[in-house]
Amino acid sequence: MIKDLKKILFEKGELRKELIQVFQNRIWNNEKISYNEDTIELLRDLAYDLDFCESDEKIENEIGVVIEKIELLS
Repeated sequence: MIKDLKKILFEKGELRKELIQVFQNRIWNNEKISYNEDTIELLRDLAYDLDFCESDEKIENEIGVVIEKIELLS
């Protein structure tokens, strides 16, 4: 999942939007998520928050913060 988030960080435009949708669907459909409950909650919150990010800067900030938090929990 971290790799997916990092890939979103490096892509732009329509491909980024598509990757975000894939990430959101995986989280909301509980597909192959094998993390602890705190990490799952962070990922769910991020999936929700990404619907409201209007700029690339905001998307990158939100994802970056979650990656850091997940790495600290690991």
